[in-house]
Amino acid sequence: MASSTALMEDRMERSPNSGSPPGNSLEGQLESFSLLPHKTEEENEETAQTATPGVSDILSVRGETSENTPMGTSGQSKKGIVDMLYNNRPKELETRPRYIDAHPEARLVLQAFFSAVLAEEPEDVYAFARQYFQRVKVPKEELLRPLVICGPSGVGKGTLMNMLFEEFGGYFGFSVSHTTRAPRPGEVEGVHYNFTSRDAMEAAIEEGRFLEFARVHTNLYGTSLEAVRQVQRAGKVCVLDIDVQGVMKVKETDVNPHYVFIAPPSVEHLEARLRGRGTESAKDIETRLGAARAEIDYGLAKGNFEHVVVNDTLEKAYADLKTTLVGFYSHLAAKTA
Repeated sequence: MASSTALMEDRMERSPNSGSPPGNSLEGQLESFSLLPHKTEEENEETAQTATPGVSDILSVRGETSENTPMGTSGQSKKGIVDMLYNNRPKELETRPRYIDAHPEARLVLQAFFSAVLAEEPEDVYAFARQYFQRVKVPKEELLRPLVICGPSGVGKGTLMNMLFEEFGGYFGFSVSHTTRAPRPGEVEGVHYNFTSRDAMEAAIEEGRFLEFARVHTNLYGTSLEAVRQVQRAGKVCVLDIDVQGVMKVKETDVNPHYVFIAPPSVEHLEARLRGRGTESAKDIETRLGAARAEIDYGLAKGNFEHVVVNDTLEKAYADLKTTLVGFYSHLAAKTA
């Protein structure tokens, strides 16, 4: 991901250990589990008989309750069940700390399940779990479907994305773009950009290895398919902050991301924001407004984007964006519950 300053400048150019479970909340304790599907059915059965309590054993145990803790059918508190599961977890789980790093989809599947539990609040969680995993298949490609966020310069897109990453940083990630321009002072290869030669990048584009790209003056900028996959391999949704030109190119591929457009309440409102920044000349502002009108027309045209967020007030716009993304990615619901 490029630094915020570098990204802003470039996008302006492109624009036309054992013990109690950690955490105090039930959700925090549930999230700490690493119930990983790494065994065969025979091994799981053997472990259940020797190392962990069976369902009937857990349901028969009376745990401590409080007036704020919902009760299960056995009278045991949810926290009591969580504590028992955690304290009686297979010891070998502690010897596989890297498993979740190698299989981030396991966390996504469990988060989706926890979201369903919190939404349904079943009395018998075990019966619900059996039914859930029998009838529901959560495809990894859907959980990690990329997210395109587009909007004209000055609309507040960067601020909204900063808020998104502050709340959901473990769920989203930026890809590292490629460019043929020379590194600027302080920029690090593979962190701010992947710096490459024009010949190499043009060859990669011809081979279809770029999701989107743009020519800016004498330089090329673009997002490679491998950069998106690298974010997905980390178990995160890749966020693509691109302009309309980039959106059109992405639509020509089979990547199939979600599309969100950030729009101002009006062009006049956007003009006031741009002039209020005091960072550009009157001529530059007019150029940006001309490009913005075309971008807004495309963004508001039916079918081009799945959802349009109108950034009138930042709080309302972010709430709208968050609600939309929870609808796109069901595993986010556990974070917002």
